[in-house]
Amino acid sequence: MLTMTLARKSIYVLLAYLALTFILAATVPSFIHRRNRDKAYFTWMKSPTPQNEAAFREQQRINDLIHLADSAIGALVLMTLSLGSYGVFEFAFKRLRRSEHNGS
Repeated sequence: MLTMTLARKSIYVLLAYLALTFILAATVPSFIHRRNRDKAYFTWMKSPTPQNEAAFREQQRINDLIHLADSAIGALVLMTLSLGSYGVFEFAFKRLRRSEHNGS
């Protein structure tokens, strides 16, 4: 029973950590240059009709989805790197403490 609650807590902690790293990654500005969006934008600027505006908004939505996917990938990479470095430091400190304890 104790191991189940510990596993559940660790899953919640990891999910919270992933959410925070996703928020961090999503707030970083990005520049996505796509030819279809540029084409829709210039068409809308030359002739601001509802059809051209709808096409431009659709291309803008696609850019937003690309940014969202890039942010999710960035959050996973950031989480993996930080948890990996935490594990390496934790291992090193345990080895250091163990060698100090044995040497004294």
